[in-house]
Amino acid sequence: MSFKQLEDENLQKFQASGQSPKIEQRVNGTLSIFRFVGNIFDLYLTRLKDALVEMGREDDVPHPPKNEEK
Repeated sequence: MSFKQLEDENLQKFQASGQSPKIEQRVNGTLSIFRFVGNIFDLYLTRLKDALVEMGREDDVPHPPKNEEK
């Protein structure tokens, strides 16, 4: 028996066992979670970074009044 025939036989047994839809459903669920978390990071972390950078700009920092008298 060749490896190709053995592989085809195992594939047929797996498909006949009915496990394929369950595994596909689990994988799709896991991928959906990763996509959701990725969207949250993409949306909120970039905005948080922009807000922190904007708050840290030197132009926005108040300077003490200059003493013009010499």
